[in-house]
Amino acid sequence: MIGLRAAAALAVLLCAICGTQAAAVEFFTSNRYGIPLTPLLADQAGEAEWLLAIDSAEEAAEAGLVSRRRLSGPEGETREWRISRVDGALQEEELVDGQLIARLAYAASGELEREERYVGGSLSEVDHWLYRQRQPLRMTT
Repeated sequence: MIGLRAAAALAVLLCAICGTQAAAVEFFTSNRYGIPLTPLLADQAGEAEWLLAIDSAEEAAEAGLVSRRRLSGPEGETREWRISRVDGALQEEELVDGQLIARLAYAASGELEREERYVGGSLSEVDHWLYRQRQPLRMTT
């Protein structure tokens, strides 16, 4: 067990390092749903069964995105979430093994307006979301 002084010294050292050099990508152990669990250093990334990589805002912007998260699984499967701005509103795309499986479009207010699901790269289902007194109502088409 690490002592309180050692933990404080380590925290100060990490803050100093982080303050002078921002990482382009942060790594985390994760689960199959892409939830960040434990932060990892870049050289520890190969140790995780499920590895989540979250791009910095600058790295995402270079790809024309607001944010990007990438998940790698134990059997080589990959999942990616890309958030971008389209006509001033946010749009999120989810890809599995490089293939689009879902696209979510949000209103400027942040409410979900449209949800598209894809099978084999083709659009299979669309849900339009309406709101009554700020309560969501789904209308599938």
